[in-house]
This record gives sequence, structure tokens and C-alpha cells, in this order.
Amino acid sequence: MSIDHASLLETAKSLVEVTAEKLFAADRGALGSVTDRQLGEREVKLVADKFLESELINGLAKTGVKILSEETEESHHQSLDEPLWIIDPLDGSYNYSRNLGPSMICVALWDNRKPAFGVLYDLSTRVMYWGGAGFGAHSSHGEIRVSTESSLLRSTVCTGFPSRFPATNPMAIGEYMSEILKFAKVRMIGSAAASLVLVARGAADAYFERNIMIWDVAAALALVEGAGGEFELAMTSFHESLTVLATNSVVPFSMP
Repeated sequence: MSIDHASLLETAKSLVEVTAEKLFAADRGALGSVTDRQLGEREVKLVADKFLESELINGLAKTGVKILSEETEESHHQSLDEPLWIIDPLDGSYNYSRNLGPSMICVALWDNRKPAFGVLYDLSTRVMYWGGAGFGAHSSHGEIRVSTESSLLRSTVCTGFPSRFPATNPMAIGEYMSEILKFAKVRMIGSAAASLVLVARGAADAYFERNIMIWDVAAALALVEGAGGEFELAMTSFHESLTVLATNSVVPFSMP
């Protein structure tokens, strides 16, 4: 199936912008209400998750490309060998519910077994980002680029403990800590997508996370690549769960 990436990127940009504006116009208190708690109550679902998903799916369905959405379980387990929209309507739901930090609308086009482009909207700053390998990387304020930092002793890594990370396993924690502490600074901000945006715009130098879901990172990985960075992916024991490393391409850190 041959598709026009450039045309679909413009469709996604327009849709994400309109969807964000609809969210801002709605009742913020109601949207932040918790509707479900999953994975031992470590993951929350909000009214806003479904609100955003409905808007995105209604718009993307018109393109004829299949959709994989975090919030619709029936859409999971699809083949990654064909074109696919991968969406996380609200990455950082807990942040949004507590007004705690960044949360992102994330839309990616997956094609040829990688993200072709991503469109992201930061709901805390009202800045949109978009890009991919063939498009560069851009924000509402202009072009963005990864950093040029090449020393681990001066580098910052963004990471996190996703809901599926075995946080009670001392061996897993030890292995994880031994890797991230190779960097000068470690930052956790509660949104994988927002963390990767920091890499894409050069504020951080790397992102590393285990057991993160594909919809959390697909759009922002495309942005990192468009900004001159690179990434590696490895499947984990959970379907659609990944170990992800993204860097500015010069910091000396590789997938453990």
C-alpha cells in the first residue's frame, strides 16, 4: 500500500491542532476526572483520554489508514508491517490530572516498520511539534535540532518508570540504575513523549526507558530523527512494549 506521507502529515497537523483547541474549550475540571485505574493503580485513565481519542479517531478514519490507539484495546496487536496510525491521545494523563507537568497529544504514522512522522501537542505550553526523517523537525516557534553534546560527563538523560516496569525487582532496578547513572544528570518528567521532545529540541541529550509502550513513543521518535538524532528499539516480553534508546547521535551511549 503506497501512501502520501506529506499529505497525511498536513492532515494530522490540522487535526491535532483542532483537537487541542476543543480540549481547551471544554470543562477542564471534568476532563481531569479519573475514570479507571489500571496495572495495580499505577496507571490512570481520564475523561480527557477518551475525549481526545474520539476526536482523533473520527478525523484519522477518513484517511483509510488503520489505527492503533492506546485507549481502544480492540485496536491492539495489529501488524507493524503495513501503514498504521499509532496514537496516544494523552501521554502523561497523571500529569494532566494533577496539573503536575507536561502531557502530550501524540499522533504517528508508522510505515516501513518505523515512524514516518509524528505530530505532538504539548498541552501545558500549547506548543505543537511535528517532523520525521524526511521532514526535519519543527515546533510552533520554528525548526528544532538535537544537541551536539558528546560527553557523558556533561549529558542529561530523560527516563522514567512506566507502569509495566518491574519496579519491585531489585535486579531489574540495579541493572537500570547502572545504565542511567552513566550520565551526568537524570530527569523524570512523567511523559515519555515529552521526554523525547526534550531530546529533539536539544534540551536533553538522550532518552532511555524499558517497558514503554509503542504508542507512548512512536510520534516523538520520528521527531527526534527529524531533528538529527537517532534511536534504537527492542521488543520486550509484553506485546507492543519496547526498550527504547534515543540520542542526539553523538553522545557515547548504546542500547545495553
